[in-house]
Parts: sequence; structure tokens; C-alpha cells
Amino acid sequence: MAGGVHGRDDLSRINGISQTQEVALNEAGYHRYGQIAALNGEQEATLEARLGLKPGTIALAVWGFETGFEA
Repeated sequence: MAGGVHGRDDLSRINGISQTQEVALNEAGYHRYGQIAALNGEQEATLEARLGLKPGTIALAVWGFETGFEA
């Protein structure tokens, strides 16, 4: 996965993540796909609550992105 502008990936390419949510992720210190993929269940739940996402959204989106089924 290629790096984006200034060493950041375009996290809005992850299915279910809007550009507004990408900004919130960046503000929370998440700039790379690998950081999102490395989250544990508790971290995912906290981040989903912060972004207003349904529980399980991050795990499903990361799986889809890693397997090439991104939207």
C-alpha cells in the first residue's frame, strides 16, 4: 500500500471511512493503514465510538481492504 501525502495513507479509501472521519483519525494519531489494522478489539471499539461507527465496522473494513475488496 503506497504512502499518501507527507507519509500518510488515504484512510478514506477504507470502506466506511469518510473524509471527515479520516481527519478525526489523523487527529487521533492514526495516519497509516497498518496502524488501523493493528488495533485490538478494545481500541477498535473506542475508535468506532469516537467516529460514530457501528461496532465491528473497523474490523470488517480492514479485512476488506487487506483482501482487496475495498469499496
